[in-house]
Amino acid sequence: RPKGTMIELELDVVETTCHIVDPTPAENCTVRDPAQHAVEGECDVKMLKDDGHYKVLRTKCHSSPDSAEDLRKVCPDCEPLALLNDTDVVNTVHAALDEYNAQNTTHDHYKLVEISRGRHSHLAKAVYAEFAIVNTNCSAHHAKEQEDECHVATGDHLHYGFCKASFHKSAAEDAADRHEVHCTVFEHQPGVHHHHLTRVEGKLPPAGRGHPHLDMIHSHNDTSGSHSHSEEVVAVEKPAAMAKRSIIFVMPECPGRYRHYNL
Repeated sequence: RPKGTMIELELDVVETTCHIVDPTPAENCTVRDPAQHAVEGECDVKMLKDDGHYKVLRTKCHSSPDSAEDLRKVCPDCEPLALLNDTDVVNTVHAALDEYNAQNTTHDHYKLVEISRGRHSHLAKAVYAEFAIVNTNCSAHHAKEQEDECHVATGDHLHYGFCKASFHKSAAEDAADRHEVHCTVFEHQPGVHHHHLTRVEGKLPPAGRGHPHLDMIHSHNDTSGSHSHSEEVVAVEKPAAMAKRSIIFVMPECPGRYRHYNL
């Protein structure tokens, strides 16, 4: 038996609007509105407390969107999440990324990392999508000629970004359809890597095919979804473990059920 005190926690976690590549501290991220068909999760965590240090020994997490019934209670006209490989969602993302690459002023060419969210709006005849991007070793000019030779940047040149896009189908036959995209590119984060994301080399992530959301196994380096994870991680001084898509607070003593958010 390891030296120290063993702590076992059962956590209910909620989705935030921050993607995992967003360096914003998790506690500063906004909890996603249930009307956007938010994702919720449950985690079993085993920790070791030894001489004031806390070490995560094992996590087992599972996440899923709210049921369609719960969504209709808060927003009767809202559509549930679309599949991540939904044709309209994928087309919206590719068109938005092409538009961003054509207009961005960084002179870098960006590739798709993953599609993280997609929704239809039948009332507005629109498609909404969220996705992550990463810069490549190509300039925008070079990518136009030989995009296949562009690879994810490395070292201090690596920058991740997060985009929100929409496609609005015109109601009039003589009017053009409308695409909108807004991307935020984050400063380089020394020592931070998302190998589980960049290994897809700009292709659609296999973990999302046929599913309406990215489970926690796909969204965080040290958190597994739907199965156990027993590899030790670096000990931390403070008893807090956080995930960007979900906010988790670990308490040093077991106070019973504690609710951080009322949804």
